[in-house]
Amino acid sequence: MKTEVKKLKKLLYRSFDTTLNKKEQLELQKGMEQYPELTDEKNSVASLRHRLFKQDSSFSAGFEDQLMDKIRENKAASNIFTIKPTFRAVALSGVAAIVVVLISVYFIDGSLTIDSLMGINSYNPDLGMLTFF
Repeated sequence: MKTEVKKLKKLLYRSFDTTLNKKEQLELQKGMEQYPELTDEKNSVASLRHRLFKQDSSFSAGFEDQLMDKIRENKAASNIFTIKPTFRAVALSGVAAIVVVLISVYFIDGSLTIDSLMGINSYNPDLGMLTFF
């Protein structure tokens, strides 16, 4: 019974958008007589479709231009070099300070190894394991 009602509901929904053949129309008509909830469903769907079709979905004049202007503003704001000058100055000076620190590590240690980048002059791996025990 439940699967029959589901099948009839599918036919009912299809009947709103397409033309059913004679057999399907007869099956739907008999189902609506047998199951009153299908008639209620048909009425509610028809009412909903009528309200949706009656709804005005047009946009105001200039909506597209306003939308594109907002998108351009947001796109420009996401670029780091167009953000406020204060933030740009702080960010660039921070990057410069990091570069100066890295260069000083290279010159003080005298080599360009991974150990010098990490600030380790002489590291014995065996000593590291002893500190865990």
